[in-house]
Formats: sequence, structure tokens, C-alpha cells
Amino acid sequence: MEAVEIDNTNSKMEDTNEILSSLWRMQDSLKRIIVIVQALTQLSQINSNLSKCSLHLDRKEYNLAANCIVEVQQMLSDVHENCDAKIFKALRQEARRKRANLQATLEAAWDKSISWALPQISLSTPEKMLLGTELKISSNLMQDGSDGDNKIQPVVTAMEILGMLHPKLNTFAKKLIRYVLNPLIVEPSVNPVQDKSKTEAKLHFAISLSIKRKQGEQSINPDKYYNRLVEVFVFLHDQLFNGINVAISDEDNDETQVSQPLVAFLGKNKSYSRTSIKQVQDLLVTARDLLKSDLYNTQQVQINPDKAEFGEWNQPDDSALKEFHQIDEYSAAEESKTLEMSLFLFPQCRVSTSICKLMSLAYETLQEAVKSTPECAVQLFYATRNIFDLYLEVTPAYHKKNLEDIPQLSALHYNNCMYVSHHLLTLGAEFRDQLPHPLSTGAATFVDIIPFLRSSGQQYLSQQHQRQKQIIADSLSSIGNWNELAENNRSSDISQYLEQIFHQLNHLSRVWFDVLPEKLCMKLIEDITNTLIIDVVSKILEIEDISEEDGHLIHDLLELVKSKILELYCNILKDNDNLDQEISKHVSGWNKLSELALILILNLKEIVERWIAPQSTLPGVFVAVEVHSLIRALFQNTKQRSTAINNIKSLR
Repeated sequence: MEAVEIDNTNSKMEDTNEILSSLWRMQDSLKRIIVIVQALTQLSQINSNLSKCSLHLDRKEYNLAANCIVEVQQMLSDVHENCDAKIFKALRQEARRKRANLQATLEAAWDKSISWALPQISLSTPEKMLLGTELKISSNLMQDGSDGDNKIQPVVTAMEILGMLHPKLNTFAKKLIRYVLNPLIVEPSVNPVQDKSKTEAKLHFAISLSIKRKQGEQSINPDKYYNRLVEVFVFLHDQLFNGINVAISDEDNDETQVSQPLVAFLGKNKSYSRTSIKQVQDLLVTARDLLKSDLYNTQQVQINPDKAEFGEWNQPDDSALKEFHQIDEYSAAEESKTLEMSLFLFPQCRVSTSICKLMSLAYETLQEAVKSTPECAVQLFYATRNIFDLYLEVTPAYHKKNLEDIPQLSALHYNNCMYVSHHLLTLGAEFRDQLPHPLSTGAATFVDIIPFLRSSGQQYLSQQHQRQKQIIADSLSSIGNWNELAENNRSSDISQYLEQIFHQLNHLSRVWFDVLPEKLCMKLIEDITNTLIIDVVSKILEIEDISEEDGHLIHDLLELVKSKILELYCNILKDNDNLDQEISKHVSGWNKLSELALILILNLKEIVERWIAPQSTLPGVFVAVEVHSLIRALFQNTKQRSTAINNIKSLR
């Protein structure tokens, strides 16, 4: 009986275990099903939102389309962030594509709806700046029959949702401040004018004859200043930002740009001086004549912190030039200069005499501004800014052909731009405290002009650098192949081509070293020399069969190239006892050229030994495959050649 009871108990336990196992399996299956259902539900929602996004985009409901695409990307990011299933990869790609498409559409819509007509950069007075400025806001973005007061609102809202609005508003605000608000505060005789139609609204400016004042009359009522600004902001609110809540951070809300100028000019009750207009015109004529003068007339400059060019004017460092001209800290330490003082150095180079005169003119104008009435000081300050705007307009246009074709002038233009940029970094700060409001509270600056100056200088020097590299590449291309030299008696022809190429390179080196800062010039010449070496080496590596006689002829030609490079750098690196080692530091292809010339006269055993030698530069400049190719071209197919190739392969 006891045995039977035990069997029954065991049977029940087995049944229980089987039932529990089934329950666990069912629970696991249920969990998987729940996950699958959730995933399918999520997929359905994602697909629905993607479809809605396309539909809203077709209807130009940009804000709704932006909400859909953001929601899709959030769902993909939160729920399936680590899922690598193909369907989710495809959905992520589709979401990114739709977002990019929407962003491009919004960019185009913004550019179409908001357009500026800006005055010529050389216009001097606030009056002329205002009269040359027009802001047009188009509302013809929605489909026909669509209603709503603000047609651009979906565009702006969508841009805010996608994080595109802030940079657009920054750019818009800078133009508004520079071309509308600040001139409007300074110039009382110009009023804003609005022209509205069903498809667009325009804001431009016109002279008010009733406010036009003669010299000696009192300033206009401050209320009129205020009302003109209010009119501009009401226009922007009604046409652009109506119903849109745009948050502006404290960093963007720069009171010194608008509020302070307004307070300064509204609070004044002095006569507005018109006598400076003729002075400003004469100033710009003088500047224009300087900019049209010959760039070849040069003078050497080097700015030290204790030897400023213009009296007590402290000179800043130029970061664009620092990239090429590192300060010699050892020398600075020997001269007991602090690091702070060394930051005011400008490298020795040559600049056009006309540019030095231009800087003197700017400095003299600002000196006169601080002694003038507040109204006149403002005009003279902006006239000084216009000098540099004029430089950016006149120089590249008037000297365009010479800047593109003549290496000396492209180098001079680079130096001129960097020299002026170097000064402009602190020119405003030097006079700011002596100028009236709003200039004394942050508006007196020239730093916004610096990127355009640097870009202009770098553009022409870079173009000239590439042009010189192309000239040398074309000359090397004229040589053709380097094979069968002995059979076709081409060695002397190639030698003449190389002589001409190095004559060109030596001439370029002399021209640039006379003008550019030394370290910058070194980098440019190094790059051109390295390009030449790479071209020569690659042509030789392409040869499949090199006879013994051709090998010696090519070796002689490579030795000619080496001697010419040594001659070039002998003039550059003067008083250098170890010229070969010094060149290898500057020209990365030098060791490769030397090793190639050596391989051409070595036997198989010597090539393998050189590959093995610890101090050899051969493994560092050639890969095994290239050495194999040279061995196959130089030596016949023998057992010794195969052994040498295998040895080099195994070592590598």
C-alpha cells in the first residue's frame, strides 16, 4: 500500500510540475504577444504620423507636420532606441528624410516670405542707410482659400518646433538693428512707411519734410522718436509674430544695442549737426582713392606690444595668423616678456603702404570723433566703419585680375587683410569710453567686420596656392611617362622640364618670402614641394618594367630633383649644417624620394637588408606592396626575386 501511495504522490507531483511548466510557457508567450502588440501599435502610430506629416506638408500646414515628425522621432527614440530590426531602421531613415525635407521646405518658405533690400555697404549716413533699406514680408504662402490673419505663422511655429527659429531670428535681429533701429534713432528726418496688399507688406523709409531741420534748430520731440520705433515693432508684430510666442533669452536681449541708443538720443535736446556730412563724404573719397592705388608699394611691419603703430594704440593678436605663426616662447622668455604681452605680437611681413595710410586715416577720424559733438561723433564712427566696408567692396573688385594672377599681390592682399583685422580687434575698445551713447555702451565695435576681412585674404591666397600647385602639376604632366628613357633619349628632355619647374618654384619662394610671414611661407612652399615629390614618385611607381639603363637614368633624374630641393631650402633654411635632416622635418615626401632613388641602384640583397635595418626609413615611407612592385619592375623573374619579395612581405 505504501508503495502505491508513493507512486500516486510522484504522479501528482509530475502532473503539477507539467502544469506549472505549461503556465510558465503560456506566461512567456503572453509577454511576447503583449510586446508584439505594443510594437505593432507603436508601428501603426508611427506610420500614421508619417502619413499625416506628408498630408500636412502637402497642405502647407507646416506646424502640424513638424509636430508629427517630432512625435515620430520621439517614439522611435524612447521605445525602440536599441532595436536593430530592419523595419525600425527603415522608419528612422524615413523620419530623418521627412524631417530634412520639411526643414528644406521651411527654409525656402522663410526666404520667400522675408526679404531684405539693403543699402550699398559704402553708404555713410544713417539717412542714406534708411532710404536704401526695405523689408518685404510675403503672406502668399498658404493655399488659395485659406483664411487666417497671419499666413506665415505656421512657418514660424514649425521652425520653432524643429529648433530652426533661433538662428533665423538672430540673423533677422542683427539686420534690423543695424539697418533700421540704430539709424532710425540717430536720424530724425526719416519716417517708416508701410505698403500693404493681399499678398505682401512692405516697410521702407521716406524723408519727412516737416521734420527736416536746418542747422541750429532744436531736436524733435522725443515722443516722435518713440512713435517711429513703435511703428516698426507694430509692423513686425502684425505681419510676422502675431499669435506666436517666441521666447528670447537674456543673452539675445542685448539692451546696449537698442534700449541705450534710444535713451541716449531721446534724452538729448541739442541741435543735430549736419556739418559733418561733407566731412564724411571727403573721408570716403580719400579712402576710395587709397584703395584704388597701387598695391605694389609696400613697407615692412611688425607690431610689438611696446611699439604700437599709432601712438598709445595697443595692438591685439590675430588668431588667424597665429595658426601659422606661433610665438617663439624661448625668445619671449629671454626678452622677459610675459605671455599676456606676447599675445599682442603681429609677425614681421610686408603690407601695402596704402593700407597703412588707411589705418592712419581711420585712427585720425576716431580721434576727431571723440573731440566732436555727440551727433557728429556718431557719424564719424560709422564713417570709419564704412571705410572698412568700402575696403571689402573695392579691393577685390578693382584689383581682381591682379589678385588672381600675381602671387605677390595675392600674398600682399592676405597680409593687408590680416593686418587690418589685427587692428580692428581692439580699435573700438580703444575709443569706446570717450565716445557718446550708444557707442560707449557696446555699440562701438569693429569685430563683426573681421571674419569678412580674414575670409577675403585667405580666399585669394588659397586660390593662388592651388593655382601654383596646378601649374607645377601641369608641367609634370607634360613630361608624360618616365619609362623607356634610354630607348627614346628622353632623359635630357625631362631634365629640362624639371629645371623649368624648379625655376618657377624658386621664383615663387623668393616672392613669397619677401612678403609673407616666414612660417606661413614655409608651410606653403613645403606643401607645393611635397605635391611635386608625390607626383614624381607616383609616376615612377606606375612603371611596370625598368631596364638597368633606365634605372640609372631615373636615379640621375631623382638626384637632380633632390639637388634642386636642397638648393631651394638652402636659400630658405640659411646657416643650417644638417640640411638633409631639416628638410625631412618640413617635407614629408623627402625621405620617400631619397629611398626611391636609392632602391633604383641597389641589388636584391641590399634592398632586403635595407628593409630589415632598424634605422632605415624605407619601411616608414613605402608599404610592402610598393616595394614588391619596384622589385618586379627592376629585376627579372627569378627564384632570388621571389625570395626577396617573400622576405619583405613577411617582415612587413
